[in-house]
Amino acid sequence: MRSAGLPPVWEHYCLKGSQTDFISATGLPTHLGNSVTEAGFADTSSCITCHARAAVNAKGIKTTPAGFVDPPIPALCPNPSGSCSPNGAPDPNWFWTSPGKLDQAAVAMQTDFIWSIACFAIGH
Repeated sequence: MRSAGLPPVWEHYCLKGSQTDFISATGLPTHLGNSVTEAGFADTSSCITCHARAAVNAKGIKTTPAGFVDPPIPALCPNPSGSCSPNGAPDPNWFWTSPGKLDQAAVAMQTDFIWSIACFAIGH
């Protein structure tokens, strides 16, 4: 890192994984979680599914509580008393009323997978 001219803060950085698909080739949700920042729910985590939920409504207010399933759904969350993250393909109902129908209307706009935009939007 030093020879690349990066600042010292990067000397101990280690990328542990990159997630590129919501589901596997056989249709199963893919999982990837950070055991430090996502302690307690890393086994349900999906980086890209969680970040797909980074969204705001028409008033600029975030539409989900940091991507968590709230309240926890027992089928998705092995520890229903703790936090859990959605995984697999994004649910169109997160973003639309009547998704795919003629009367569908947008209820949330994605913030390009960036939580800091949704979390610090108007009226957070």
